[in-house]
Amino acid sequence: AVFDQAKVLDFLRALKRKCDGHEFQDQISKLPASSASAARAHLGTIFAVHCRDVLQAFGWGVNKAAFDGMFQVVFEHRAGPGVAATAWDIEKSMRMKPGDWFGIGLEEFAGGLTTTPAPPLAAGLAPAAA
Repeated sequence: AVFDQAKVLDFLRALKRKCDGHEFQDQISKLPASSASAARAHLGTIFAVHCRDVLQAFGWGVNKAAFDGMFQVVFEHRAGPGVAATAWDIEKSMRMKPGDWFGIGLEEFAGGLTTTPAPPLAAGLAPAAA
């Protein structure tokens, strides 16, 4: 799927609605206290299960390659109006700090955007089988 700024923002807004939903919030509130990597893996599974229909509606699958592609597209469009702010809002809904999920750091916007590639954020993700 080809993504322009408007489509990326529509996609992120759809993800935000899912992450703000009662079911998603209920699931993350039940996460056990654990190491950061274990918590991220659990959160990744919850994200994959609850957001899979959004990914599919926007043309992605629900495997690791699809999630990697999603993170890369969001990162590439981070300078677009509303993209970074909406990504940060999603991270807040996920009880994460800005930049912890989509890799868009607050510091980037203090001194201009960089062109560094997105980090491999989906490495610990274990989405449900399609």
